[in-house]
Amino acid sequence: MSCYSCSSEFGFLKKEVGCEVCGFSFCSKCCRKRIKSSGHGEDIKVLVCNKCFNEAALSDESKPAAKVSPPLAHKKRMEALKKQSFSVDSSAHIRLKSQFSNETDKDLAERLQKLKRDRVKAASPSESEIEERLAKLKGMDPGRYKAPPIQVFRPTEKITAEEQASNLITQITEEVALDSRLVKPEDEIAARLARLRDEPAPLPKRDTAEFNIPASLAPENLEEMPVGVEYSMMHEESRKFSEMACKEVKELNTDVEYKNLLSSMQKKKETESEDEEEEADKLVEKLLATQLDDVDMEEMDSLNDLDTEKSNAKGNKESMDEEELPWCVICTENAKIRCFGCEGDLYCSRCFKECHDSLDIKDHKTCPYLPPKVPVM
Repeated sequence: MSCYSCSSEFGFLKKEVGCEVCGFSFCSKCCRKRIKSSGHGEDIKVLVCNKCFNEAALSDESKPAAKVSPPLAHKKRMEALKKQSFSVDSSAHIRLKSQFSNETDKDLAERLQKLKRDRVKAASPSESEIEERLAKLKGMDPGRYKAPPIQVFRPTEKITAEEQASNLITQITEEVALDSRLVKPEDEIAARLARLRDEPAPLPKRDTAEFNIPASLAPENLEEMPVGVEYSMMHEESRKFSEMACKEVKELNTDVEYKNLLSSMQKKKETESEDEEEEADKLVEKLLATQLDDVDMEEMDSLNDLDTEKSNAKGNKESMDEEELPWCVICTENAKIRCFGCEGDLYCSRCFKECHDSLDIKDHKTCPYLPPKVPVM
């Protein structure tokens, strides 16, 4: 068996309870409200379901309210108030007036009676006066209470169905544009995984309209092309780019302004690096002087012999190896130092100092480099 309302099975925790009105079986949660029932001879509260309870509440509300007589004490007080007389010419006033023989006393009695008469005649404040006082207490305009209620209602603007549809379309397009700028959850997760794996973050997928790509060239609209056709297209595009590059290089070589600009930049660079080169030359000379004192002459001769042997071997193998260029291996300036600790590389004074100081190298053996003499043709 199951509950007639929530269809839950009866068990040890949910016991079966019957509604006294409709007679169906319910659980203890669906049948726990009580109403008065006069079927047993006297008013007794019985358990009913929610549906029967709501029906009983509606029937009680629809019944007319019974007229209740006010208490007896209230009736007596109202009768006593009706019997009270507010006449100003009462017997007490006449007796008080006859007791005074002096004119001043009589005048005072008349004034007192006049004040009482004015107090009795004073009527209760009207509704408008009450509204004005209430507005003053709240610090509001009294005319707000006197205004008709129809002015409080503000009618909405009347727009046509076409305008409403166009406004809705613009609103939807703006919302879509805003949503497209947001980072998608899958892109964010992919970026986090790439960071954890020390890999470059994948680029988010963009719409073709964002890059002004025609619809015909969109990736989803392109069909698979044969390998030969694709290769020929790529070859044609590369040929066009190479021709354009050669044309631009020729134009630059023939451009006078470009040459003047290059010469001015080179002169500026030479003037800026003169002071640095002088300081570097001085430091290199000091370093070479200290090293030459420590190195034996025999070792220097053997190093020079090795250098000459290498140069002769290179001269014999001109067809296989390139000729050694008298330039710095870093900045292509004229070489001034040969470092044997760096496999015989050539350096200018500034690059030698910066490179070896940055790596804290002090035990490399060096010798001054003299460029080979070019034979006069």
